[in-house]
Amino acid sequence: MTLDTIINPDTMFYILVLFVFVGYWLFTFTVVYHLIRFGIGTAPKRLASIYLFGSVAFFCVVFLFFASVNMTALKSNIITLVGSINK
Repeated sequence: MTLDTIINPDTMFYILVLFVFVGYWLFTFTVVYHLIRFGIGTAPKRLASIYLFGSVAFFCVVFLFFASVNMTALKSNIITLVGSINK
């Protein structure tokens, strides 16, 4: 296995998607943690639970859509679109 087979555009794309997901979950954790830890009363805790539920639901929907995307067709469509813009 050479470095060229490890670092290719497909692998870099998936690594970028992984970083976006990790960043999204770190941001969500930070918001929920601070709402629960520093909120006074029960309203911030309710807001944090609603936000967490919405984040989990949003993540599941995005993950399902991402898993059903045909990457080869998407790649060729993007190349065609960029080629038509450059003309």
